[in-house]
Amino acid sequence: MRNGASRASYSMNLLVVESHPIVVLGYRSILEENPALTLYDARTIVEARPMIAKLRPDVIIINAQLPDGSGFEFIRRLTTQRSKLRSLIFSMRDDPYLVMRAIDCGAKGFFSKRSSSDEIRSAVDAVGNGKTWIGEELIQQIAFTRIAQQKFHSRFTRREKNVLNLLLNGCSSTQIATELNISSTLVSVDCAAMRKKLNARTTAEMLAIAVRSDLNL
Repeated sequence: MRNGASRASYSMNLLVVESHPIVVLGYRSILEENPALTLYDARTIVEARPMIAKLRPDVIIINAQLPDGSGFEFIRRLTTQRSKLRSLIFSMRDDPYLVMRAIDCGAKGFFSKRSSSDEIRSAVDAVGNGKTWIGEELIQQIAFTRIAQQKFHSRFTRREKNVLNLLLNGCSSTQIATELNISSTLVSVDCAAMRKKLNARTTAEMLAIAVRSDLNL
């Protein structure tokens, strides 16, 4: 074992859902030195479904974005079916917003291409033991992001937040006015105020900023 990394003291079936064979080989070289671990792999969500039903893996590692769908949404659906599912989401980006999204979807951990071999081993071991694992650096970034979100939220009135949420759900100004029981003029006023607060030139740009910032209003 390298650098004192922990190792599971029990047998573990691990399923890796990853479309790139070279990445799967990387996982094998890192994790299969543990004789108690058996690693299976699937290239797509479609391929993973029957394997999960048959193998009932102890831990699943899944890429955030696969050729046939989102790893986040796949884990969300699986978690509703199997509340005790233990999963890790891998992404090429170590973005704190992605970490928060992973946890919100029901994943027990997150790591990125910057994670070391020892961190990957520790993540699999921790999640296999029913714990949550996030890298120390990302935990700090998440804390700063949460603070920034709170400051961001404080810029908007309650009605502006409601208008923005409805816009993000695809509602028109007329539909928003009906839903909130206000005039279309007030909807336009709120949109103008939010564009100014976000320094956005158009409503589309305002919505893009909201999505990128993961406001969760």
